[in-house]
Amino acid sequence: MSDNIDFKLIGTQLQRLQQDVRELRYTVDLDRKEVRLQYDLLRQDMHTNLAALETNMGARMDAFDSRFTYLGEAIGQVRQETSELRQGMSELRKAVAEIKALILAGQPTS
Repeated sequence: MSDNIDFKLIGTQLQRLQQDVRELRYTVDLDRKEVRLQYDLLRQDMHTNLAALETNMGARMDAFDSRFTYLGEAIGQVRQETSELRQGMSELRKAVAEIKALILAGQPTS
């Protein structure tokens, strides 16, 4: 049976298999490097996008804060004007009461 075994053919096939393994290792190594490069680019892109988002959100929050500040000032102004109006109305009522008293005092009694 040992006469039928072709060692030369087995050696050739073994060399082809070894070459195939080397090519696969080379391809896998290239793929690994490409994936790493893509990962780094994705990471950098995400970092840039997050920074832009944070900046955008910060600007919007600042605008929101300024609107609330404006509303707070407007409410304070309305309160002040309402207080002044109430004071003016109180003084007007007193003046009307005094005028009414003067008019009634000047009328003859029946």
